[in-house]
Amino acid sequence: MSSLSFEDLSLVDDNRPSPTRLQDSDSESDQDLESGGDKEMSVAEVYLQACKLVGVVPVSYFIRNLDSPTMTLTHHGLGPLGCKALAIALVSDMHINTLELADNHIQAEGVKCLLELLRANFTIQHLVCKTKAWLCLVTTQTQTWPQ
Repeated sequence: MSSLSFEDLSLVDDNRPSPTRLQDSDSESDQDLESGGDKEMSVAEVYLQACKLVGVVPVSYFIRNLDSPTMTLTHHGLGPLGCKALAIALVSDMHINTLELADNHIQAEGVKCLLELLRANFTIQHLVCKTKAWLCLVTTQTQTWPQ
């Protein structure tokens, strides 16, 4: 797994601590201090934090269906910022292998975030983004197109 993080997607100011790690100083034990005291956030927690940081409303369907191998988020109005929050959360996800994002108005900025996601997450094998104007189908399988 690659080490793509919030910072890699230009979400967080370099001077702020990364929200991908939590540190609870009130309940640190000796064992926590020895191991650094950091706790990994779940994909849902990372998503909620990313949504908060970019200023979008979280898609509850996404959170409810994180265990599904296919995530169908068509017509959810994600936009580029919602797509950015989604990409940040999915960097560490190991369950989803198909991501469908049709008609979400993700624009070039959203596509850029999705490309960064695909560089970091090797679990996602199929990405479908389509609108009436264009179609984007990304797959890791070799495909030959008719000439």
